[in-house]
Amino acid sequence: MKLKILLSVICFSIISTIYSMAPQDFKKLNGWYDITEFKKRYIYQQTYDSLNLDQNIKKIYFYKKSGLETGTLELTKEISLEKIFATSPRIVLFVIHGTGASEKPWYHDSDNETFKAILNFAKSMAGQNENIEVVSFRWSGSNTSEDRRMAAKSLAELINRDYVNPLQFRKLITFAHSHGGNVVNDATYLLKRPLDDILNLFTPSRLDFMPSPNGFKKYYNFYSTDDQIQYFGSFNLGSQVDWQSVRETSVGQIPTLVSRAFLWTVDTFRNILSGARKIKEHRVSNIRVQIDGVGIAHIEGKKIFIENLKQILDTIDNLYEINDDFDLNIDTTAKGLEKIYLVIRNPLEAQAIISRLNLEDPLQIKEFMHQLEIETAHSDQEAARYKKKYGKDIWYKGLRITGFLDEWLKLFKIKSPK
Repeated sequence: MKLKILLSVICFSIISTIYSMAPQDFKKLNGWYDITEFKKRYIYQQTYDSLNLDQNIKKIYFYKKSGLETGTLELTKEISLEKIFATSPRIVLFVIHGTGASEKPWYHDSDNETFKAILNFAKSMAGQNENIEVVSFRWSGSNTSEDRRMAAKSLAELINRDYVNPLQFRKLITFAHSHGGNVVNDATYLLKRPLDDILNLFTPSRLDFMPSPNGFKKYYNFYSTDDQIQYFGSFNLGSQVDWQSVRETSVGQIPTLVSRAFLWTVDTFRNILSGARKIKEHRVSNIRVQIDGVGIAHIEGKKIFIENLKQILDTIDNLYEINDDFDLNIDTTAKGLEKIYLVIRNPLEAQAIISRLNLEDPLQIKEFMHQLEIETAHSDQEAARYKKKYGKDIWYKGLRITGFLDEWLKLFKIKSPK
């Protein structure tokens, strides 16, 4: 009897301690809650520490949208912690920084304007009654393949341990900048469930960091022809580089795998998958980015881009079911739907069209060609609107690296090709 009483007192003391400490671990930020310390202390516990993931979690934010329009939930010791965090479904957005940016505020600091835009984007991606979790993932940021692969392993371990249940976590999204996108790409080989949306901004597209076709459903590769860092980040400058080839494929030509602006297309992935998935279920989009008619550099424009990202994704998914190669312009002087120009950059080649069709199904062919006509007409309309606004065509075939190529070659002490 005394033992039971003693155990009851101990249990009550532990529970009281948890409840009394928990509110201090929550920091309310305009409807969001910083739950970093809470998850580390009460959710991950020993398993979290054993995976050595503590160093990879910069911040975790939680927004309770279900039944609360403005996320005004007040956490007190009377509220069951299990009830708060067991609510489902929810979406999870993982934010991953690039090289040398592990302490940059844009990917984790709630006072930073760019990160505020990220939090708003996460809310826009959630359903009406879905809660939201945003995980700011930190890695070394070192500019080596080894460090990126180590980070990919940690990211995959985190997702596999805590976010694989589709009933609780309906949608997993990643937003990564620069080589952070290659961390995500490499993690796709290790995941127990595919990512729903991969959003990579200015990520160097490298053949040694192509994503697994089984590790994602939709992949959006945003790049800029004015981003020399993304371009040269695609090469291993310690290896033999054919600079004459680089120069030839960078000026006045459609970007190829050599110029590393593009990711593999959905047709390439379909060949790998032997046609196992339909177009809508497995999609790769390459999108060249401009703001106000001008290409942007590697660290510019993140806030403006993120503020318009939901509308960009909606335009791609709702208007373009077939095409996957685009020119994008964000007009900061416009409002609403007029802000986004999305134009087909390189139309589908005949072979790509044929590979997507069952030539013995006339109805499918008719529907496909009708959709293709709709997309082409919309693209032409947007291209004309862009030209009227800026007095030039939206397309630029190639990478604008001629002016700074020699400067980069000098930086890395590589002889410029004649």
